[in-house]
Amino acid sequence: MGKIDVTIKTKGLRGKVGRRVTLTTNDPEREKSFLTIQANITGSIVMLPHSKMSVGSGRGRNQVNRLIVRKDPTEEGELVVSDFQTDQEWLLLTVRKIEAEEPGTGGFPTAFPGDWILELALEESAPEGHTRANVGFSTGLPREPQVKVPVQVSVLAPVNIRPKSLLVTPAASGEGLQGEVMAVLRAGLSPEELEIESTPEIVKVEKEKTGARHFRVRATLPESALADDPKLVVRVGDGWTMEIPIVAGASPSSSPAVAP
Repeated sequence: MGKIDVTIKTKGLRGKVGRRVTLTTNDPEREKSFLTIQANITGSIVMLPHSKMSVGSGRGRNQVNRLIVRKDPTEEGELVVSDFQTDQEWLLLTVRKIEAEEPGTGGFPTAFPGDWILELALEESAPEGHTRANVGFSTGLPREPQVKVPVQVSVLAPVNIRPKSLLVTPAASGEGLQGEVMAVLRAGLSPEELEIESTPEIVKVEKEKTGARHFRVRATLPESALADDPKLVVRVGDGWTMEIPIVAGASPSSSPAVAP
């Protein structure tokens, strides 16, 4: 008979968790046994609606994500959220204490007096793409004096162009070269904000709306213009610009498919 001590590292864990332990022995009939360890981890706080946050998504930089921080009923002391910080300078965090009940809306829970609400937004300098970040704060409570909340940031570009190069082949009319790309404007932006021109100006650019946010962009140019490294210049609003190179293709152009 022996004794087995098992330790579960609970940092970052909440609620019911399970871990499996493999026990190896010299018993030829049962060399390995498996033990399942279950625990209900109770911290100082409860976070609602989730224990993590996300911001950005398909709505761009203006989305705000909220999180309720509530003291666990088994904890002692007063919850005081302070010393809050983020590990990315473009994450904007505001914190406020609830003094009167605030009914929940849109799936966000009701907040009660004594709760704290964290609100997270993005500065314009937030990078495009997917980024992982963290929000940290102090609770003033004994079990979890410091808490770190993971944040998933997803910022889509104002417009999605496919493919990333515009391939041109001899036009069906027999005059010059022609090719096209598809452009999808990010949700929440006005189609009037999308501007597409070319360099050099000898390239003829046509923009055809094929859906609420979808456009077909066609370029026509003389073959001699390829020597000048022609490009499409895509602009959205006042601060976002993207260049699409125009290059010779090996086969007749076709309309590429772009996911909505």
